[in-house]
Amino acid sequence: MRCWTGIRASDALYTGDYFGAVATLYGMQDGALGVRIDHNCAKNDAKVGSVINDQVCQTKKRFDNLDVVAYNQPYVDMVRYHESEAFMVLDSKSRFREVASSLGVPALEVGILPSDVSDIYDYLSRNFGDGTYVIQSDISSGGDGTYVLNGRNRDYIDSELRDRKGKWIYSRYCDGSISVNVHLLISDTEVFLAPGSVQITRLCGYRILYRGADYPAYRSLESSVRSVLENSVRIMGREIQRLGYRGVAGIDAIIHGDKAELVEVNLRFQASTFLINRAMLDASK
Repeated sequence: MRCWTGIRASDALYTGDYFGAVATLYGMQDGALGVRIDHNCAKNDAKVGSVINDQVCQTKKRFDNLDVVAYNQPYVDMVRYHESEAFMVLDSKSRFREVASSLGVPALEVGILPSDVSDIYDYLSRNFGDGTYVIQSDISSGGDGTYVLNGRNRDYIDSELRDRKGKWIYSRYCDGSISVNVHLLISDTEVFLAPGSVQITRLCGYRILYRGADYPAYRSLESSVRSVLENSVRIMGREIQRLGYRGVAGIDAIIHGDKAELVEVNLRFQASTFLINRAMLDASK
């Protein structure tokens, strides 16, 4: 089993709340089979290292030939080699969308959920009308802290979020929308856009969870919409560069109808970064 973490394998395997791992099997078949090891679980907080190792070992038993790619944003220098308050503020989904809007970039509308609201659906429906909403923790990853709220599951969501801490946001749920992601490589002089992907998501227990990336599907999207999206991503990439970030990043957006609206930025390696890396290596770049 090989483990690539950028700098120190031991640090990445045994530290922090921001651990993610992708186990990838390369077998006789074309392409690769990916297994996302879930780190968005409360029980993982106390013993991240042992839990992750157990999951890796269980997966290893299923597959004889296993490569493991790990990323860990605070500890692996090649992921995010320095921290800066200037760009770290964009970890906040709401702040990212505010910055995007200030630059004239289409971004998904967002509101801040008051901390004292106990009946969330009642509050939203009275102020903004009946319908379906997405409720999210303002800083989270991989679908953790993301819920789809409507009139049928309101009691369940209220019970789940009764003791919520920190900032929570809401936005309209866009039925039939397509979730997409574009990788960026940011240097002192360039903002390079790698191929985009359609994000595979699943609604699981009233939560939207990330389950993978489909790069060929992105190429089948309407070219005019892709052009608008990629222009928006470039503008935000230059702003992130101006704020001082260097390295790999990814911007998420949703496409609905002829609109492409930005949602958030991940200033780190993403779960699908290894796919971009492998494709570039295969292309001798």
